[in-house]
Amino acid sequence: MKSLLLALAIVVTASSPVVATQSPDRVIVQFASDSDEVPAASLAELARFARAHPDRDFSIEGHAILSESDNSPNYAIGLSHRRANRVRAAIWNDDFERWQLSRSRTMIVSAYGASRPLAGAAPTDGRNRRVEVMITESATGR
Repeated sequence: MKSLLLALAIVVTASSPVVATQSPDRVIVQFASDSDEVPAASLAELARFARAHPDRDFSIEGHAILSESDNSPNYAIGLSHRRANRVRAAIWNDDFERWQLSRSRTMIVSAYGASRPLAGAAPTDGRNRRVEVMITESATGR
């Protein structure tokens, strides 16, 4: 599966969600420390993103940092998986409300824990508490 480069970014700080720049092929949702709760501002951006790409499949990648509650890699993997699944559920719920499942969107969820920090960011940098949603090219070429 080939990921297309996208550029929609949602930047949310732990205290106050802020929606940053928007690009056509990627959404980045930031999370509060030790939380899998999708910020309200991000829910609206995720809905806009999904609606802008109704016939596209998504790759949803969860990330975390080691210093969140428990400093173990297993905890970070679990937290990043919960975050990615919460984002997937938000997109699925929006799809369901609009189409009553008239179209099946494939969403592949991956969890990386702290193993893939942002380029130039320390592994404990809060920007690594994120989920990235990217458009993927399916086998059918949608």
